[in-house]
Amino acid sequence: MTVLELLLVTYASVGVLLLAARRSASRSLWRPIAITGVVLTVVVVIEHKHWAAALPMTFVAFTVAVLAFRRSRWSGSPQPRRHKFLATMLRFAAALLVVFVVLLNAAFVEIIDPLDNEPFSLGDIGPRTPDFSHDSWPEAFEKLNDHLSRAYALGTWKRIDWKALHDATAPNIAEAARIGDRAAFYVALRKYLWSLSDGHVDLSGHDEGLSDAATRGGYGLLLIRLDDGRTINHVLIEDGPAAKQGMKWGATIVRWNGLPVDDAAARTATLWYETPPATNEGARLAKLRLLTRAPVGTMATVVFKNPDEAFERNATLVAVDDGFKALRNALQPRFPNLWTDTNIDWRMLPERIGYVKIRAEMPFLSQLLPDHVMRRAVGELLRSGAKGIVIDVRGNFGGADKLVPLMMGFFVDARQFYEHAAYYSDATSRFERHDSSTLWVNPRSPHFAGPIAVLVDEWCISSCEGFPLVALRRANGHVVGFHGTHGSFGMSGYEVKLPAGLTVNYPAGHSLDANGVVQLDSDWSLQGGVTPDIRVPVTTDTVRAQFQEGRDVVLETAVRTLKAAR
Repeated sequence: MTVLELLLVTYASVGVLLLAARRSASRSLWRPIAITGVVLTVVVVIEHKHWAAALPMTFVAFTVAVLAFRRSRWSGSPQPRRHKFLATMLRFAAALLVVFVVLLNAAFVEIIDPLDNEPFSLGDIGPRTPDFSHDSWPEAFEKLNDHLSRAYALGTWKRIDWKALHDATAPNIAEAARIGDRAAFYVALRKYLWSLSDGHVDLSGHDEGLSDAATRGGYGLLLIRLDDGRTINHVLIEDGPAAKQGMKWGATIVRWNGLPVDDAAARTATLWYETPPATNEGARLAKLRLLTRAPVGTMATVVFKNPDEAFERNATLVAVDDGFKALRNALQPRFPNLWTDTNIDWRMLPERIGYVKIRAEMPFLSQLLPDHVMRRAVGELLRSGAKGIVIDVRGNFGGADKLVPLMMGFFVDARQFYEHAAYYSDATSRFERHDSSTLWVNPRSPHFAGPIAVLVDEWCISSCEGFPLVALRRANGHVVGFHGTHGSFGMSGYEVKLPAGLTVNYPAGHSLDANGVVQLDSDWSLQGGVTPDIRVPVTTDTVRAQFQEGRDVVLETAVRTLKAAR
């Protein structure tokens, strides 16, 4: 909220109460009140910072000015009314209600201000939402492909061949329509969208239970590839199918269904992964996870070698309904509850290293102003004598772009460019930049000048990826993790309505660096995201510590890094 808007709130609130309390005041009081109100209202509208969002309090302020002007023209005291006490009480009750509305509007403006570059502007940014829900399935797909070929923000960057993609998908859509198979229609669309390799692309709507059926079964293990090229199980469920066949934790997987395990993983589709993997690294991780998921009852033959044995074993595993326990044991993050969870937690670690955990860039009920909470966290850590700060954004699912430079402003000592944003325009059929969408990281108080380390993983997606981006541009800034970020940094939230209750979600804006080049979103070669400058080795020892012993190896590495940087 700007200073002028704060003055407007004060004027509207005090003015309403004054109108209720001083009905008989002289003209000399009301005339300056009226002039002040008109000037404030006009200046706030011209400022255009939160014109639409602040409309209620602007209207109240203007109304106060009009009524004050009217009273300045009264020639005498108002006539006394019958039931004076009742009238006074009603007048004050109405005044308090209006003040409450003004204050509520002010709080709303303060909350939404960090969430959008141009909140509730009169001119919409980005394309309209096409509605093809009343078309036939083939007609809707033709229109969808045409729309995405123009409005999807990363089509050129990823070198999408829209005609080839269309030609591979259209026959499946036509066949699904011919036999009236909604599930087949859903699968064809999902394959089409997942081929874009963008975590911001999604297909929402009932999936007929297909995803659950395809991944409900598990073999009681999950796999990870070590830096030495071996693939081992890093999660092994006690009494699961693999354990019952004699497999031990850390066993090397040699072959899967008759193929070398690397080849088997490479052939595994990522269709039923929760979001389309965007990078080569992300796709490899997703394929290894999905290799061990299958419909309940599916058999898999496995050749493995236990850590303490010199010989290989053969086993036939049957997928069972494990309630996705293996994935939970792999520390896969859960989506936080915006009503009950906290967004930002902080504490002091031993040896005077501060730790801040950020789950998303959006308000939670208990923390409506995340950048204010971050200010408090940095202030408390500074007062406690922190010599370094760890910022943990692992599992962070993103949120508002504008919050990242606000929250990272406490860690820079000079103004730093963050991003340009360009959105597709229906009017020009081009991607257009908007001045309000250019963001900078401005220094904020309290300032922390010591070393920082941002912890990342493959689930750090969207605006989350801005934290390591800023950290790597800072002196004594590091990014630490086993793996890089997701590589999906575009401006999401745009939709296309389709038949059968389905909706396509996609990014219609892209983030550009200072040279106007797309940043962080993966390109045609599936290179993108933020790669840790301090990559934690994926070895048997680090994997055992992380997944068996319950240690946080990534955090331990970050702490050692910060201690050495003092």
